[in-house]
Amino acid sequence: MFTEGKAEDIAPATARESGTKAHVPALDGVRGIAILLVIFYHFASSLEVLGVTSPLLAPFAFGWCGVDVFFALSGFLITGILLDTKSSPNYFKAFYARRILRIFPLYYGALAVTFLLRTAFPDAGIWGSHTGLWAPGSYIWPALFLQNAAIFIRGADATGVMAHYWSLAVEEHFYLLWPLLIWLLSKRWAMTTALLAIAISMAARALLLHRGMDTDPIFGLTPLRMDGLAIGAIAAMLMRTHDVQRLMRPAALTLIGAGTVLLGLFLLRGTTDQSDPAIWILSYPLVSVCTAATLVLSCSGGWLARLLSVGTLRWFGKYSYGLYVWHPIVGMLLFHSRLSIVPSDASPFLVAAIMFLVFILDLLVAWASFHLWEKRFLDLKRYFPAENRAVKPSWNPATLTPAPEP
Repeated sequence: MFTEGKAEDIAPATARESGTKAHVPALDGVRGIAILLVIFYHFASSLEVLGVTSPLLAPFAFGWCGVDVFFALSGFLITGILLDTKSSPNYFKAFYARRILRIFPLYYGALAVTFLLRTAFPDAGIWGSHTGLWAPGSYIWPALFLQNAAIFIRGADATGVMAHYWSLAVEEHFYLLWPLLIWLLSKRWAMTTALLAIAISMAARALLLHRGMDTDPIFGLTPLRMDGLAIGAIAAMLMRTHDVQRLMRPAALTLIGAGTVLLGLFLLRGTTDQSDPAIWILSYPLVSVCTAATLVLSCSGGWLARLLSVGTLRWFGKYSYGLYVWHPIVGMLLFHSRLSIVPSDASPFLVAAIMFLVFILDLLVAWASFHLWEKRFLDLKRYFPAENRAVKPSWNPATLTPAPEP
């Protein structure tokens, strides 16, 4: 079912020198991989719910890691932006204005659309319980960026079609607190705070499991998901305190080491299911470490950066926010509601064919959403320039591809 996902299509990482801005195409590719992982994970889950079973679906069970890729990417990019603009007189104003223009139009626009759909098709069976203001399926939860709290209190199934907003709640909580901490703390204390956040998240997950808690309602609570964001933040800090070329070898060894440990964990446990206790505690930071190491490597050029800069991956990265927001809504409506377009006696081949067509529909919806709605607000970012008065980054922007911020 479409109960998990993460995409927060934030601005590409930038490096500024002499007033110019540089775009790192490879980071759009990382974002593209993350959204594809999430989509394929959800589609594979839907196929199983619709009665299609195949060994070919097994690899997609690992797609939940896309959410941790997004968290690490967000921590990396947002921390970089904050550090680079820390001494700016419009530090808070520019940051929050630009975040609002990026997040709110689509976020609340999708809420409005689903409200209209719920009004038009009240018996669709995917809206959750919404009989009261604080009912689990009430839009008051996502409207206040508390969808992860609704899942914790009432359960994912009862929250309905907007359950996937849990990860945007985590992101928003990060936006509310982290800019203030970066502004108040030195890099050393910010690094210490990030390390402490990693330890707290992992320890909290272990403690709750020890107390017998079910992972399903608590998996999206913000204190339990801080490690991915913090790991990305640490990578951004290292990029601004060390010469990037000297970070290449440690980053490569970290990627190989963390990836090996993660693979060993899956083999040892005999599953990639994130509800497995050991995987739930350890896999989130391991995936985030692999992501952070990849981000560092991507900023130096080389074969990995060129691979991640493939046009197809960058396309998915560009529209990842819209894909994240819309594909669960479209999927729930067309696969799992009373309006489902999948016949009850459909063959596995027909189900797969319908799912492919819905995938294409998701791409079209995300494209239209960006160009007809989101971009109108993104263009307003020019009125809130993020002034960069920080020390020049240690990597050379001349090696990157100049491009306007989306």
